[in-house]
Amino acid sequence: MDHIHQYPRRDVSEGCSPQSTSSLIQSMGDIIMEDADTVMDTGNQISIASITLECHQLFKETLVNIQQSDEYNFFETQYGRLNIWASNIGAAAKDKSSLDHRLRLSDDIKSMIVQLLEVLKGSLRQALDEGGDPNRRTQVLGEVVEAASASLDRLQNLAT
Repeated sequence: MDHIHQYPRRDVSEGCSPQSTSSLIQSMGDIIMEDADTVMDTGNQISIASITLECHQLFKETLVNIQQSDEYNFFETQYGRLNIWASNIGAAAKDKSSLDHRLRLSDDIKSMIVQLLEVLKGSLRQALDEGGDPNRRTQVLGEVVEAASASLDRLQNLAT
């Protein structure tokens, strides 16, 4: 009989001050971005690494644009989750340690991951495009946080 153990989720900021959480998220983001110039798409296939790096950049731009909003902490948490997922699974890694390389024979799984990252990317673009309108800002950012959280939940579930 198989037993599935579910561990309680912890907030990425649990036990950390806001400043140390921000520093941790930024340093993880910097590690991911170090490989950005070496990531290339192969042929017509979109690489997981390139979309991950696009999402990383879009999160950074969104966080800059919403610094004074109530939604900032929610976006920062989701950005941290992306960085943790990417670091743990090698989403932006090079060569044979990369998720792209490890999934080269598993098109279905790679396709699911690419689709989830594309949903995340689209949500972040929506936040950048419509987040500036004060009348719609709260609604749009709330919807984007929900979509980002759902995508990251599914990516995390695929990783385990």
